[in-house]
Amino acid sequence: MIKQSSFKHDYFVTEMQYLEEINDTNKITFIAEVKISGNHENQIVGKWHNLLKNKAKELGANLYVLENYQEDAESATAILKLFFAGENFIKINNRKVNKNAVYVFNQSRSINDTACFFLNQNKINFDTKKYYKIFAKPYELYKLSLANNKAKSVGESFPNNNQSVFYVIYNKSSDKFNPDNFQLNPVKVKFSKNIPLKFNYNLGRFLIEIYR
Repeated sequence: MIKQSSFKHDYFVTEMQYLEEINDTNKITFIAEVKISGNHENQIVGKWHNLLKNKAKELGANLYVLENYQEDAESATAILKLFFAGENFIKINNRKVNKNAVYVFNQSRSINDTACFFLNQNKINFDTKKYYKIFAKPYELYKLSLANNKAKSVGESFPNNNQSVFYVIYNKSSDKFNPDNFQLNPVKVKFSKNIPLKFNYNLGRFLIEIYR
Protein backbone atom coordinates (compact mmCIF):
# COMPACT_ATOMS: atom_id res chain seq x y z
CA MET A 1 0.00 0.00 0.00
CA ILE A 2 1.42 3.38 -1.01
CA LYS A 3 -1.45 5.65 0.02
CA GLN A 4 -4.96 5.09 1.39
CA SER A 5 -7.97 7.35 1.77
CA SER A 6 -10.05 7.51 4.93
CA PHE A 7 -13.24 7.32 2.82
CA LYS A 8 -15.66 4.52 3.79
CA HIS A 9 -18.96 3.34 2.32
CA ASP A 10 -21.53 0.61 2.93
CA TYR A 11 -21.94 -0.64 -0.64
CA PHE A 12 -21.07 -4.25 -1.44
CA VAL A 13 -18.53 -4.27 -4.28
CA THR A 14 -19.03 -7.19 -6.68
CA GLU A 15 -16.83 -6.27 -9.64
CA MET A 16 -13.89 -4.12 -10.65
CA GLN A 17 -13.55 -2.20 -13.91
CA TYR A 18 -10.80 -0.28 -15.64
CA LEU A 19 -11.38 3.49 -15.51
CA GLU A 20 -11.70 4.33 -19.20
CA GLU A 21 -11.45 8.14 -18.87
CA ILE A 22 -8.69 9.03 -16.43
CA ASN A 23 -9.58 12.75 -16.63
CA ASP A 24 -13.14 11.99 -15.54
CA THR A 25 -12.42 11.72 -11.79
CA ASN A 26 -14.62 14.49 -10.35
CA LYS A 27 -17.53 12.04 -9.91
CA ILE A 28 -15.54 9.26 -8.29
CA THR A 29 -13.72 8.90 -4.96
CA PHE A 30 -10.07 7.99 -4.52
CA ILE A 31 -9.62 4.89 -2.34
CA ALA A 32 -5.97 3.91 -2.48
CA GLU A 33 -2.73 3.73 -4.42
CA VAL A 34 -1.17 0.26 -4.41
CA LYS A 35 1.96 -1.44 -5.69
CA ILE A 36 2.28 -5.00 -6.98
CA SER A 37 5.75 -6.41 -7.61
CA GLY A 38 7.48 -9.73 -8.02
CA ASN A 39 9.31 -12.12 -10.33
CA HIS A 40 7.46 -12.27 -13.65
CA GLU A 41 9.21 -15.54 -14.69
CA ASN A 42 8.87 -14.44 -18.34
CA GLN A 43 5.13 -15.14 -18.15
CA ILE A 44 2.03 -12.98 -18.55
CA VAL A 45 1.29 -11.49 -15.12
CA GLY A 46 -2.34 -12.66 -15.19
CA LYS A 47 -2.26 -13.62 -11.52
CA TRP A 48 -1.62 -9.97 -10.64
CA HIS A 49 -5.16 -9.14 -11.73
CA ASN A 50 -6.48 -11.61 -9.15
CA LEU A 51 -4.37 -9.91 -6.47
CA LEU A 52 -5.68 -6.53 -7.54
CA LYS A 53 -9.31 -7.70 -7.52
CA ASN A 54 -8.98 -9.10 -4.02
CA LYS A 55 -7.36 -5.93 -2.68
CA ALA A 56 -9.94 -3.70 -4.38
CA LYS A 57 -12.81 -5.70 -2.89
CA GLU A 58 -11.21 -5.53 0.56
CA LEU A 59 -10.92 -1.73 0.30
CA GLY A 60 -14.33 -1.18 -1.32
CA ALA A 61 -13.03 -0.03 -4.72
CA ASN A 62 -14.75 -0.82 -8.03
CA LEU A 63 -12.54 1.12 -10.47
CA TYR A 64 -8.80 1.18 -11.07
CA VAL A 65 -6.24 2.71 -13.39
CA LEU A 66 -2.62 1.77 -14.07
CA GLU A 67 -0.26 4.58 -13.14
CA ASN A 68 3.06 2.94 -13.98
CA TYR A 69 4.55 -0.40 -15.00
CA GLN A 70 8.25 -1.26 -15.13
CA GLU A 71 10.14 -4.49 -15.53
CA ASP A 72 13.65 -5.82 -15.98
CA ALA A 73 14.93 -9.27 -16.90
CA GLU A 74 13.59 -10.88 -13.72
CA SER A 75 11.09 -8.69 -11.87
CA ALA A 76 8.28 -6.22 -12.50
CA THR A 77 6.40 -3.52 -10.59
CA ALA A 78 2.97 -2.04 -11.21
CA ILE A 79 1.52 1.01 -9.46
CA LEU A 80 -2.25 1.41 -9.61
CA LYS A 81 -4.88 3.78 -8.26
CA LEU A 82 -8.20 2.46 -6.93
CA PHE A 83 -11.48 4.40 -6.87
CA PHE A 84 -15.11 4.00 -5.88
CA ALA A 85 -17.97 5.14 -8.11
CA GLY A 86 -21.74 4.94 -7.91
CA GLU A 87 -23.99 2.89 -10.18
CA ASN A 88 -24.63 5.66 -12.73
CA PHE A 89 -20.91 6.31 -13.30
CA ILE A 90 -20.26 2.57 -13.66
CA LYS A 91 -22.92 2.39 -16.39
CA ILE A 92 -21.24 5.30 -18.21
CA ASN A 93 -17.83 3.64 -17.86
CA ASN A 94 -19.31 0.41 -19.27
CA ARG A 95 -20.31 2.22 -22.46
CA LYS A 96 -16.65 3.18 -23.00
CA VAL A 97 -15.25 -0.36 -22.98
CA ASN A 98 -12.61 -1.42 -25.49
CA LYS A 99 -14.46 -2.43 -28.68
CA ASN A 100 -14.11 -4.07 -32.08
CA ALA A 101 -10.81 -5.88 -31.61
CA VAL A 102 -9.32 -9.32 -31.03
CA TYR A 103 -6.20 -9.35 -28.84
CA VAL A 104 -3.81 -12.30 -28.84
CA PHE A 105 -1.17 -12.75 -26.12
CA ASN A 106 1.57 -15.31 -25.76
CA GLN A 107 1.80 -17.14 -22.43
CA SER A 108 5.59 -16.91 -22.43
CA ARG A 109 7.25 -13.51 -22.77
CA SER A 110 10.77 -14.86 -23.12
CA ILE A 111 12.92 -13.36 -25.89
CA ASN A 112 13.89 -16.95 -26.75
CA ASP A 113 10.28 -17.91 -27.45
CA THR A 114 8.31 -17.49 -30.68
CA ALA A 115 4.80 -16.08 -30.67
CA CYS A 116 2.77 -17.12 -33.68
CA PHE A 117 -0.71 -18.22 -34.72
CA PHE A 118 -2.79 -18.47 -37.88
CA LEU A 119 -5.40 -15.87 -38.78
CA ASN A 120 -7.68 -17.08 -41.57
CA GLN A 121 -4.90 -19.57 -42.46
CA ASN A 122 -2.25 -16.85 -42.72
CA LYS A 123 0.65 -17.17 -40.30
CA ILE A 124 1.11 -14.26 -37.89
CA ASN A 125 4.32 -13.70 -35.90
CA PHE A 126 4.44 -11.12 -33.13
CA ASP A 127 6.64 -9.84 -30.32
CA THR A 128 6.31 -11.97 -27.17
CA LYS A 129 6.78 -8.81 -25.08
CA LYS A 130 3.62 -7.27 -26.54
CA TYR A 131 0.41 -8.61 -28.05
CA TYR A 132 -1.17 -8.85 -31.49
CA LYS A 133 -4.27 -6.73 -32.16
CA ILE A 134 -6.80 -7.48 -34.89
CA PHE A 135 -8.95 -4.50 -35.79
CA ALA A 136 -12.27 -6.20 -36.45
CA LYS A 137 -14.66 -5.08 -39.17
CA PRO A 138 -18.39 -5.52 -38.48
CA TYR A 139 -19.66 -9.05 -39.25
CA GLU A 140 -16.38 -10.20 -40.80
CA LEU A 141 -15.29 -13.67 -39.63
CA TYR A 142 -11.85 -14.06 -38.06
CA LYS A 143 -10.62 -17.63 -37.61
CA LEU A 144 -7.76 -18.22 -35.17
CA SER A 145 -5.75 -21.42 -34.88
CA LEU A 146 -2.32 -22.63 -33.83
CA ALA A 147 -1.86 -24.78 -36.93
CA ASN A 148 -2.69 -24.22 -40.58
CA ASN A 149 -5.82 -26.33 -40.34
CA LYS A 150 -9.16 -24.86 -41.41
CA ALA A 151 -11.14 -27.52 -39.53
CA LYS A 152 -9.48 -26.77 -36.19
CA SER A 153 -9.94 -23.09 -35.45
CA VAL A 154 -11.99 -20.72 -33.33
CA GLY A 155 -14.01 -17.97 -35.00
CA GLU A 156 -14.97 -14.45 -33.95
CA SER A 157 -17.44 -12.16 -35.69
CA PHE A 158 -18.51 -8.77 -34.31
CA PRO A 159 -21.66 -6.73 -34.64
CA ASN A 160 -20.80 -3.04 -34.84
CA ASN A 161 -19.31 -1.63 -31.58
CA ASN A 162 -19.05 -4.93 -29.75
CA GLN A 163 -16.81 -5.55 -26.72
CA SER A 164 -13.31 -6.75 -27.63
CA VAL A 165 -12.21 -10.33 -26.96
CA PHE A 166 -8.94 -11.80 -25.69
CA TYR A 167 -6.95 -14.98 -26.36
CA VAL A 168 -3.72 -16.49 -25.09
CA ILE A 169 -1.39 -18.87 -26.88
CA TYR A 170 -0.56 -21.26 -24.08
CA ASN A 171 1.49 -24.36 -23.43
CA LYS A 172 -0.67 -26.64 -21.30
CA SER A 173 2.27 -28.97 -20.69
CA SER A 174 4.27 -26.16 -19.10
CA ASP A 175 4.40 -26.25 -15.31
CA LYS A 176 4.04 -22.47 -15.42
CA PHE A 177 0.59 -22.54 -17.05
CA ASN A 178 -2.12 -22.05 -14.45
CA PRO A 179 -5.76 -21.68 -15.59
CA ASP A 180 -6.47 -19.72 -12.39
CA ASN A 181 -4.19 -16.94 -13.68
CA PHE A 182 -6.65 -16.47 -16.54
CA GLN A 183 -9.72 -16.60 -14.29
CA LEU A 184 -10.85 -19.89 -15.77
CA ASN A 185 -12.53 -22.90 -14.24
CA PRO A 186 -10.08 -25.68 -15.22
CA VAL A 187 -12.85 -28.28 -14.85
CA LYS A 188 -15.04 -26.62 -17.48
CA VAL A 189 -12.39 -25.40 -19.94
CA LYS A 190 -11.73 -27.66 -22.93
CA PHE A 191 -8.08 -27.34 -23.84
CA SER A 192 -6.97 -27.90 -27.42
CA LYS A 193 -3.45 -27.78 -28.75
CA ASN A 194 -4.82 -26.40 -32.03
CA ILE A 195 -6.60 -23.24 -30.88
CA PRO A 196 -5.73 -20.35 -28.54
CA LEU A 197 -7.58 -20.06 -25.24
CA LYS A 198 -10.20 -17.33 -24.79
CA PHE A 199 -10.17 -15.53 -21.46
CA ASN A 200 -12.01 -12.92 -19.39
CA TYR A 201 -12.52 -9.36 -20.73
CA ASN A 202 -11.57 -7.66 -17.45
CA LEU A 203 -8.27 -9.54 -17.31
CA GLY A 204 -7.63 -8.68 -20.96
CA ARG A 205 -8.30 -5.02 -20.31
CA PHE A 206 -5.73 -5.14 -17.49
CA LEU A 207 -3.13 -6.84 -19.67
CA ILE A 208 -3.33 -4.40 -22.60
CA GLU A 209 -2.47 -1.60 -20.17
CA ILE A 210 0.45 -3.61 -18.76
CA TYR A 211 1.91 -4.53 -22.15
CA ARG A 212 1.37 -1.39 -24.22
